[in-house]
Order: sequence, then structure tokens, then C-alpha cells
Amino acid sequence: MTDQKELNAVRDLIMKTHHPEQWAEEQAEKKKKLDDLRSFVDGVLAGLDQAKQAQEAAKGKPVFVTDANDPKGFRPSR
Repeated sequence: MTDQKELNAVRDLIMKTHHPEQWAEEQAEKKKKLDDLRSFVDGVLAGLDQAKQAQEAAKGKPVFVTDANDPKGFRPSR
């Protein structure tokens, strides 16, 4: 039995040879979907990097600080 990749390659070759306009439209749609997916992934990775940097920056800071005006004597530092 032939592999799905081989079937897709044969289909693409036939479409490219006999229906070039339709093949070009399909390729443009595939490229647009791939570009959208890549931009989404890039956005997620940027968000993760930003969260990681914020976590690293907050690592050395104390969670609570002394506050004479607070009845408990301390308050959250954030």
C-alpha cells in the first residue's frame, strides 16, 4: 500500500500540470494557514518568554514588606 505522502505528491503533480490555477489557489491557502499558525506560535512563545522573564525578575524580591501603617505590620510587595 502506498504512503499518504506519495499520494499527496502525485495529486500535487497532477494538479500542477493539468489545473495550474486551482493548484496555485490551494498552495496560497496552505501558505496562509501555515503563516497564521506560525504567527500564533510565535506569539505564544513570546508570551512564555515574557512570563519567564517576569518570574526571574520577581525571584529575588520579597513577597511582603514592612509597613508601619498596616495593622498587621506588613503588606504585599506587589
